[in-house]
Amino acid sequence: MFIVRKSAKDPTIIDSFNIGHSYELGEPTVPAVWEQLRHFMEENGPTLPPGETFAPSLRPQTLLQSLSALGPFGSNYVLWWKDATGQMILGHLLFPVTIPFFLLWGMLNWLSYKTSIRVDWPREIREAIGTA
Repeated sequence: MFIVRKSAKDPTIIDSFNIGHSYELGEPTVPAVWEQLRHFMEENGPTLPPGETFAPSLRPQTLLQSLSALGPFGSNYVLWWKDATGQMILGHLLFPVTIPFFLLWGMLNWLSYKTSIRVDWPREIREAIGTA
């Protein structure tokens, strides 16, 4: 979490924000993320390290895609068994209890995509941030 102070001399906190999800950021990844941010902010470095690309952001087109994106039974099912066997065993044992939660979560996720509104940023903001 980043905490924004009023100035270098005034420690009054005026804002805070997260850079990434705590599941993804840990001891091996935080130093690399911090260095990339520092390089970008202090040295006008590239938005991504050389050779890396942004992960695709795919919108689920069907309710089934939303359900599989949020639950343990989606397209990464085999990978989850390989990387998180204990969690998968627990997930299967607790399936009768957790299925209503995953169904509700998946339906609300799908509904949020279906009812979302595209943001049309003002020209001044688009010019200020530059091209993608």
